[in-house]
Amino acid sequence: MEAVAAAMADWLVRVGETRLLDSVEAWITQVLAKRTGPPGKASELQIRKKEEGTMSTLPERVKRWGDELNQEWLAKGLEQGIERERALVRGLATRRFGPGVAQRLAPLLEQLSDADRIAAVATGVIECETADEFIARAQEVQRAS
Repeated sequence: MEAVAAAMADWLVRVGETRLLDSVEAWITQVLAKRTGPPGKASELQIRKKEEGTMSTLPERVKRWGDELNQEWLAKGLEQGIERERALVRGLATRRFGPGVAQRLAPLLEQLSDADRIAAVATGVIECETADEFIARAQEVQRAS
């Protein structure tokens, strides 16, 4: 794709069809935007360097867009995993200590975004004898974060 785009860009510049080149660039931008992200990103995409008049950076830009999307997906996946862990701990606390404890626990868990800290609270479900001891453990873990 890079070779074809660069050759076409060079040819269009040589024959003086820079307006057509702009149209081709806009079309490629729209097509890639649909495949690489939300429509709002289309305005950020520039397929060729204006100062050079070539499309030689197209593969690097597509790779960067893919990397950015991968990072967004990774962050979203991590957040979903953390939320599942929080839900699991709330469920365990409800089963062991009752729904009132889970309600008291929820705001503490929301402040924890580290899986190890959430696991430390989860361990308290097993190790703590009373609901108050468990909440105290969760508060201690939350303060340490």
